[in-house]
Amino acid sequence: MKLQVLFLLLFSTVSFFSCDYRCRDNELKLAFVNFDSADINTILVRRYQPDNTFQNPIDTILITRNNGRYMFTLVSDTTIIFRNSSDDSLQIVSGYDWEFYLPTANKTIRISDVLIKPGKGEHGCRNPITSFNQDSNIIAPNRISTGEFWTEGYRINITK
Repeated sequence: MKLQVLFLLLFSTVSFFSCDYRCRDNELKLAFVNFDSADINTILVRRYQPDNTFQNPIDTILITRNNGRYMFTLVSDTTIIFRNSSDDSLQIVSGYDWEFYLPTANKTIRISDVLIKPGKGEHGCRNPITSFNQDSNIIAPNRISTGEFWTEGYRINITK
């Protein structure tokens, strides 16, 4: 009996570590190029159902430097905003349309049609983002590798 239990435990462990997982979607990070810090102190984010022509938001998120849910990192002339929270509702991911409003700069940016390449892989894998529509322009982003999780990944580059 002990041998059967040991075999079952060994089989379960091997199966757990050798199977493929459905990969999670990558998220997009906001990257503001050549903006004054005052212009990006407050960002209003609205999430919409896809193909909704940006009508009737599902929810609204306020990003500020002081709320602790986001980290603002300056790299050269670019401020990258990283989600510093495990709250998945704050992720900018596929399956929605997004609108970002900068009240101080009176600027609106719209993101739609975020496409990913779904796959399976080892535990913790991420689906790559293949393209998205930014203000009616199709963007094929490259994944930025910096070695620092708060600055690497896929970015929405917003220029002043």
